Amino acid sequence: MAQDRFQSIPEAATSAEVRVVMPDGRITHRQFDRAAEIAKGPRHWLGTSPADGLYRYEIRFAQALSEVQRAAAAQARAEGGTASVEGMPEALAAVFGSFRVQGGEIQSQTGIETNATAARPKSGETPNDQVIPDDLIVQSSLCVGLDCVNNESFGFDTIRMKENNTRIKFEDTSTGTFPADDWQLTANDDASNGLNRFSIENITAATVPFTVQGSAPNNSLYINANGDVGLGTAVPGLKLSLSDTDTPSIRLEQTGAGGITPQTWDMAGNEAGFFVRDVTAGSLLSFRIRPGAPGSSLDIAANGNVGIGTGNPQAKLHVA
Repeated sequence: MAQDRFQSIPEAATSAEVRVVMPDGRITHRQFDRAAEIAKGPRHWLGTSPADGLYRYEIRFAQALSEVQRAAAAQARAEGGTASVEGMPEALAAVFGSFRVQGGEIQSQTGIETNATAARPKSGETPNDQVIPDDLIVQSSLCVGLDCVNNESFGFDTIRMKENNTRIKFEDTSTGTFPADDWQLTANDDASNGLNRFSIENITAATVPFTVQGSAPNNSLYINANGDVGLGTAVPGLKLSLSDTDTPSIRLEQTGAGGITPQTWDMAGNEAGFFVRDVTAGSLLSFRIRPGAPGSSLDIAANGNVGIGTGNPQAKLHVA
């Protein structure tokens, strides 16, 4: 994505948070009380002299609620509601992209690769496009693109796309009430110093719902024959299995994009215990279970009785 994406600030945005993935994998974030400060760029976000390497960023914008909207949100939370609150403004879309630092300088991403067809003028008369008004059957391999050569070595490839901008676009010409969104499979950014990535893009909605970065490790996402999903493992043991070398975790993050106060919780586990962490409040460990804790260490019955050390509490608080 072009570097100037972050200069497009929504009119409703009042503040913003920038998260940057450093070249070594660390994540840094910075809150700006004025959304307009985002336009100052990556060096302002980081606040330090950046090290050389590829950086990825995500910008989340927040907006202010009216008095009526704040009251509705507060009432819904007081009633224990977990669904989206009615009457809230539409969430502001996040902006994401990448930039590269080389020699201490942020490299420009204004250079865009041109389409191979436009980049290579044909000599002589340009023949008309070939239109085949019947089925086309190729009983061998197929290479598509201006970099395909005579006697192309296909190996085991059946279809190969070969040029500087490889895209497969699904352009739906449906009309009326039929679904007609256009989709695209995209390999790599077309901007200088961009990302190596594979993405599924909704061209009609201008969204990118799915992306795999080039450096993603094995089994980042694995779905087995039973429909079990593994994150970091090819052998998921349950419907969703997370595997990591140190403290596998799940983050529950409410952004400020819809005007509601941001809040972040983590659930994680390691050899020291399972815990719930209040990230917003300074990573407080609000709840923890140590390995080897006995059965019914904390047991809440259907009637609301709480048992400590018993699975059959006979009072509001029953300590065995």
